[in-house]
Amino acid sequence: MTVEESSRSLLERVLSSESNELRRLVAEGLLPVPPVELLPSQVALAEGDDEDLAQRARTTLIQLDALIAAKALEEIDDASVLRWFGRRRSEPRILEVILRKRHSPPALLVEMASTLDPDQQEILVLRQDAILDEPGILDALDENPNLSAYVARRIREYRQHLVRPRGPDEETAPRDAEAPRDDDVEDEVSPHEVQQALEEARRREKQGEVDRITGLSEAQLRTLPVPVRLKLGRNAPRSLRTLLIRDPSSRVALSTLRNNSFADSELEQIAASRSIVPEVLEAIAKDRQMSRRYSVVATLARNPKTPVGIAIRLCSRLSVRDLRSVSRDHNAQDAVRSTCRRLYTIKHQ
Repeated sequence: MTVEESSRSLLERVLSSESNELRRLVAEGLLPVPPVELLPSQVALAEGDDEDLAQRARTTLIQLDALIAAKALEEIDDASVLRWFGRRRSEPRILEVILRKRHSPPALLVEMASTLDPDQQEILVLRQDAILDEPGILDALDENPNLSAYVARRIREYRQHLVRPRGPDEETAPRDAEAPRDDDVEDEVSPHEVQQALEEARRREKQGEVDRITGLSEAQLRTLPVPVRLKLGRNAPRSLRTLLIRDPSSRVALSTLRNNSFADSELEQIAASRSIVPEVLEAIAKDRQMSRRYSVVATLARNPKTPVGIAIRLCSRLSVRDLRSVSRDHNAQDAVRSTCRRLYTIKHQ
């Protein structure tokens, strides 16, 4: 049974059930099923007529961890679920998943466009398929008070070369152009555009660590358009990649990780950092070459930013001494501490 079939089956059982107890368990997220199966039922209850259940479901959905919600939404194509989260949750990870999904309703993207931050604007403006279906996305982006210079330029290009005015007998412009692939975005940025973006960033206030190559501080680097940061992250010198690996955009951070060679000492520092997006920590843990060093594995297991499922799997590779240490480390996640405690008991016998 696919995820979609499983979640639909649960939704049908919940809606057809006469048991208020089952509905309450679902509304409060207490049913022992994965979030990807649970969310459609919770959204249905949140929008239902039973005000008590609706309030319980809304509270549960609002309090759901953003990373867990984002992971589940990656596998959910239900427009009502995407619409609910797009309108009521503002965390970047959740919004980025919704902006990238092909099943996100175009009308929802129009609603979101005027309030997106520059990184999110750039994700949306690359959704050429959605823009062709709903050119109103460009108008909504234009109304965004924080519209970036890069997105403004892309909007002008779309209007000049791709999105023509709709005639009385047509609903959408023709699809005669292929949407750029995510991996190719940085290649669209010319050296002149990179230099222009760097000069503009230099005029902003410096905050945080400064890269000695570009002369930009960490805060200034983050004002650069995502395609420029992606380009800078390829084969970057150490001082620059140290800053870009901490980028809040998972695209930039992951691209920096994949397109540079990191010394073991750098990987240990990254594995220990709590300012790294979880996707980078997960990528290191899953890469056989990067995770070959024991100190990197042990550090990842301790880091509370490491996704809990990954951290738990790493516990089996820890020494008896480190199992005992992590089991007593209150900075580690509860599930990781309990796993280490159990493994320590087994191995110490």
